[in-house]
Amino acid sequence: MRILDLYLGQASPMQATLFKDSKRVRTSMSSRYVKPKWHHAFETVAELVQCSFTDATTVLEKGIPPALLDTTPNTLPPHSRKMILNQKLYTLALGRRVACEPLARIMAHWSWEWPDYSKSVVQIVQRGLAAAAATDVAPYFKVLDEFFAVDDSLCADRVEWVFTGESGLLPLFKRCVWPLWRHMLLPRSPRDTLLASRRTKSPLFTFECIRNLLPLVQKHSSVGAFFSADADTLAWVELFLRRYAKSAKLEKELHDTPGSVPTAPTVPTEEEAMLRIIGAAIGIDMGSAVSSIGVGTSSDDVKVVVEAQKVELAEKALALLGDVVTSFGGALVGEEALVAAEAAAEAAAKEAAAKAADGADGADVIDDDAPSDEDGAPVAPEA
Repeated sequence: MRILDLYLGQASPMQATLFKDSKRVRTSMSSRYVKPKWHHAFETVAELVQCSFTDATTVLEKGIPPALLDTTPNTLPPHSRKMILNQKLYTLALGRRVACEPLARIMAHWSWEWPDYSKSVVQIVQRGLAAAAATDVAPYFKVLDEFFAVDDSLCADRVEWVFTGESGLLPLFKRCVWPLWRHMLLPRSPRDTLLASRRTKSPLFTFECIRNLLPLVQKHSSVGAFFSADADTLAWVELFLRRYAKSAKLEKELHDTPGSVPTAPTVPTEEEAMLRIIGAAIGIDMGSAVSSIGVGTSSDDVKVVVEAQKVELAEKALALLGDVVTSFGGALVGEEALVAAEAAAEAAAKEAAAKAADGADGADVIDDDAPSDEDGAPVAPEA
């Protein structure tokens, strides 16, 4: 308890309980220039927690957790239990990328056969990913790796809780992709601009999440069973990865051969639309011919390396998705078929919306010349 209280500082729940009657002054032991190393301290906490019973044993009477390390375990003291159940601890530590592995083991140990705590872990992961940048998603997938490895009666439920629902990860991934490259050049209404400002995630964020998720689909049978039954999501992931890989290749080509930048005032293809967006992002005017881009500085050298890595990671992710789909007894669909299916779905949705609008417009139309009874209700004409 004291270790976690020291880490949380003023955010510790003990400030309002154990130390509320004392004038406690916390001395500053850290430096703004040196990052403290908490890993070994949290490893100690994880070992102690895994040597203790959880509420699944003491309250719910579900038995002994399989992750228990001690043959003669005890229950945690009340203040230590309160610290372990405090969401602020996990939110701060995972957001700062502090001791993710020990925390993941603690969360998995307490999740066994305890639905309420499992749902609390789901909330921590969902809220953390919703607020995370593309470079900060890995700790949450380490938690999910341990979380999905818990072998109990809640395996399938945990997967459903994590990925589905209004706050689920799948809606988050798809929402963050909007607007895609082909939508970014279209004129926007004020409402579309407002929606775009609220969706600050990028395709890179979704790619990093998918790249960390695919190994979990292969590793955990419960996650694999969930995605094997969702062909639409697999098709969406494939189309996204193919587009992301194409964008990475175009970005690399744009730096390697700047003369290939399209100069036409219109954008006839999705590929050229991607090039225009990429060019705008790196400061190239796509409306005029570009003869050269400086490649002698160190920053440009770094860009070349990063672009090559993006292409490599995108190709690896697509290959891993192929292995996953093959393990389900299927095969990748291909970009042309996916794009055609997407276009057909969009056309069907627009047609349905148009029919619904026409029906709504005609529902309130009343013929003033039609005969009616004393109450104003229309009556059938006489034969």
